Amino acid sequence: MFELAKTPDKTILYSVATTLVNCTNSYDVKEVIPELVQLAKFSKQHVPEEHPKDKKDFVDMRVKRLLKAGVISALACMVKADNAILTDQTKELLARVFLALCDNPKDRGTIVAQGGGKALIPLALEGTDVGKVKAAHALAKIAAVSNPDIAFPGERVYEVVRPLVRLLDTERDGLQNYEALLGLTNLSGRSDKLRQKIFKEKALPDIENYMFENHDQLRQAATECMCNMVVNKEVQERFLADGNDRLKLVVLLCGEDDDKVQNAAAGALAMLTAAHKKLCLKMTQVVRAGPGGRKRLGGL
Repeated sequence: MFELAKTPDKTILYSVATTLVNCTNSYDVKEVIPELVQLAKFSKQHVPEEHPKDKKDFVDMRVKRLLKAGVISALACMVKADNAILTDQTKELLARVFLALCDNPKDRGTIVAQGGGKALIPLALEGTDVGKVKAAHALAKIAAVSNPDIAFPGERVYEVVRPLVRLLDTERDGLQNYEALLGLTNLSGRSDKLRQKIFKEKALPDIENYMFENHDQLRQAATECMCNMVVNKEVQERFLADGNDRLKLVVLLCGEDDDKVQNAAAGALAMLTAAHKKLCLKMTQVVRAGPGGRKRLGGL
């Protein structure tokens, strides 16, 4: 089947992609509502049941075998096909397969080693909306745990930023938001050029919003990302600007019960105040404004 991936025939490529989607069981699964199932059974209607070999253990086993057989090389070969051959529908199927393959963090090193990171980038930039989101999510999973210099060598790493920033949209689900933040945290820790790229893609407002989410993991991931971003001069200027409460909000996060959020906020505060004396003064004004500020900083 992997040999067929080299065929310059769009019908064959679509068939190969469909087969791989079936093997990885990477179609969207509709949520099963127990009450409706019971109602269907009561009215003697047919209720579709999951095939025993579509359960997670079997899917994981098939994924392992596909990776061992070199499926990433076949996928990379298909991605390189001309747009006249590789249709948007086929791209979406490939994105689904990549996302399923990236599910286990232990497999992501193998995927990167076989060129999966590079192959995913065009799928995240072109194709159907669903396909681009799936590919971006797979990129986020890789970016979250991999060395960006190895996963996305050279200038390719800058192409990863935009798809990850798009995953911060509130229309995306919580897992996509969270893993996009983890990926951006890893990227923003590599170089100021990457921090600048993230800033130019207008990710900062979304990162700031997630710093005050009710979800603990989202709040932690966003605060850790901001801790890396504040090294950038343009981000610092946003904190220096008059008439905003950004510094005050970081001080508030220093009093969080979650140690990881507290440490990330304290790190951001330390870097900001080390970079600008004006922010040191501003911080003292925040602390003097009420006992809450003093209590939060006193606990660090």
